[in-house]
Amino acid sequence: MNLKETIQALNLKLKGHYLYYGIFVNFCRVKSFYNYIIEQLYKSKQRRSQNKHLTWDKFNAYITQFPVYKPKLYISLCPI
Repeated sequence: MNLKETIQALNLKLKGHYLYYGIFVNFCRVKSFYNYIIEQLYKSKQRRSQNKHLTWDKFNAYITQFPVYKPKLYISLCPI
């Protein structure tokens, strides 16, 4: 899969994960999970390249072009 297809598939899975775990108590862990996903996506795409030409700058350019779904707080346990 190229990076665009990978990000599209990943976004579907991340949205479901955030909907399930995106409550106020877990939000710090969900944000750290997002950072972990970005690092693992970079490592996996760098490993697939034979020449190892994927730098963080190029990867960040791809990420801005095809954004990865960011965590969002869906359920707040605090009374309004």
